[in-house]
Amino acid sequence: GAGATTTTTGPNKNLMEEYFHQSQQLSYLPRQGYMEPLLPPLRHPDICLPNNHHGDDNDVSNNNNMDYMIEDFGHICRNVLKKNTQTVFVDIGACYDTTRCSSSTDALQAIGTIEKYRTNGIHFDHIYAYEVLELKPQSVYEAVPNHMVAPLHWINMPASPEEGHKHNPWTMLLTNDNYSPDDFIVVKLDITTDDDTNTNTNNTPSSSSSVEMSLFQQLLSNPQLQELVDVFYFEHHVPNMDEMMKTTQQQQQQGNTIIESLEMFQQLRKAGVAAHYWV
Repeated sequence: GAGATTTTTGPNKNLMEEYFHQSQQLSYLPRQGYMEPLLPPLRHPDICLPNNHHGDDNDVSNNNNMDYMIEDFGHICRNVLKKNTQTVFVDIGACYDTTRCSSSTDALQAIGTIEKYRTNGIHFDHIYAYEVLELKPQSVYEAVPNHMVAPLHWINMPASPEEGHKHNPWTMLLTNDNYSPDDFIVVKLDITTDDDTNTNTNNTPSSSSSVEMSLFQQLLSNPQLQELVDVFYFEHHVPNMDEMMKTTQQQQQQGNTIIESLEMFQQLRKAGVAAHYWV
């Protein structure tokens, strides 16, 4: 894919003026259009302010505020979507039943993102939802909006980090020419469990973060996947800002630093994938 560049014009004047007025720069990809710049907090820019909240009537932390993100829907509709384009949302870590999730915010953010695409003219033909927590299908389908019922493929088992495994989401995208670079594919990767454990193909515990990083690295290293995936949301777990300057040697070796995170997301953007931080 083409490398990401920066520009002084963008699709959303209000966001430019509110959040990016100092640099006046956005990232840009020929296929996906404009994106917010990669920022060291890995979160909303206002997270660095002393009064870290948004909204006049509440005290909601900007830790979970994704309003600063720029997805260039108009550019995508004009330049990507064609008559035969399939639109796909792959949700890896999809606890849609807010009564059972360790964090109801995770479910609301994912469904809200799908709603945002729909509001801006992109309706998903397929939604593949992988979730390790065992949920009743009835509760899941009752929790999602009506327009998600038909395209939803509910896969209530852990996503496998093993390359080529049938429950590895990348295998699903790559196998049998299911999808092509002419399709529009969005992937969200954020696996959250109560005890932060997942299960690999040998039914032995493995941390959710290690599964995430394995899948992330596979995307980073596979040009064929990079041609398929247009947009990628990922919460890379790194120390918070207070701990930013005192990461341990082990964390640095594992790539769990903000610098490493910025470098990996930049690598994806240079490969033509519109990579955004999830929360």
